[in-house]
Amino acid sequence: MRKNRCRDHFEEVLTVIASGKPLTLALKSNASFPKLGAFKSYIAATEENRIRYNIAKEAGFAMFPAKHKQRRGTAANHFNEIISELRKGRSLTEVLRSDARFPTEPTFYGYVYRNPQKMQEYRAARWIDIEAYFPKLLSLIVGGLSCEEACASSPSFPTYSQLIWWVRKAADRRAKLDAAIDERSATYRPTIYSDSAYDEAIELVRSGSPLSNRQRRRDLPQRKMLETRSRADQGFGVRYRQAVHQGRSASSKNHLRMALLQNDVYRQINAVVPKLDRADREDVLSDMVMAVLADDIDLTDVKQEASRFLHSHNRRFRYGTVSLDAPMFEDNEVNMLDLLSTNDWTAEGAI
Repeated sequence: MRKNRCRDHFEEVLTVIASGKPLTLALKSNASFPKLGAFKSYIAATEENRIRYNIAKEAGFAMFPAKHKQRRGTAANHFNEIISELRKGRSLTEVLRSDARFPTEPTFYGYVYRNPQKMQEYRAARWIDIEAYFPKLLSLIVGGLSCEEACASSPSFPTYSQLIWWVRKAADRRAKLDAAIDERSATYRPTIYSDSAYDEAIELVRSGSPLSNRQRRRDLPQRKMLETRSRADQGFGVRYRQAVHQGRSASSKNHLRMALLQNDVYRQINAVVPKLDRADREDVLSDMVMAVLADDIDLTDVKQEASRFLHSHNRRFRYGTVSLDAPMFEDNEVNMLDLLSTNDWTAEGAI
């Protein structure tokens, strides 16, 4: 059936391709056309089909020569310029973003993967890039940084995976890196943190802030150090576990809040409600959102209506001494006395 569809619509598909559309869009332009995989198999089945398809494709390129020339030739035209910039020690991302004429990273990678010789030139340029920074990385490692920390200390340095991949290519590089690590181990002394530093780190954990190798502050202990001390010190362990639990709760609340802020109604109302106690502010926000959804107020009027909802909330949840016969709600006359039975005021009820 698929072969019949390919054969029956082959001429029509070629006509659409010759008009300037790529193969994927040509097949999607008509529901009766075959699927991409089936059509490609049909093209590859005979030499005649391949020739006719290539003729139609070239005719489509001729319809929009500037467009297809730019799309097909950008990476090839600027390859030598990009390689020369890479040899100066710049990263590929930095080079490609420095000039609007250069291709995007996926386009560049696709070009070099399709051309083995270009891939060798690119790898050679990247090796020179890493080789230029290798002595500096070794000095940072000897100074006390790990390999990951040394690579992350500057955006121009290669990544840790790139460094290890490059080092493994030659025995002398491995020997130099191993020697730097051994020298660091011989002279390295772990940092002793004060109790106040541990307390501050716990507060960061409690707030939901991340404590990772790349994001942590140098004057605070890492999470692994907090976990090690929590196992040795029972009192500290209790505090740390409580902070972790509260941090997870805070993080989940932050995620929920970020999700709510993606909603246009909630985001606009949140911008006009003043700072209050968190629970009170959420109540006011909820009341206003429900009013907008029920069409009681218009979304464009939330700034003018915010004070009215705030005053209404304060009247419902006011603090201080309140009379028992005062109305509990705005829309009815029910008071606290109505909710108390007669037995609540008698000795019999008290007994």
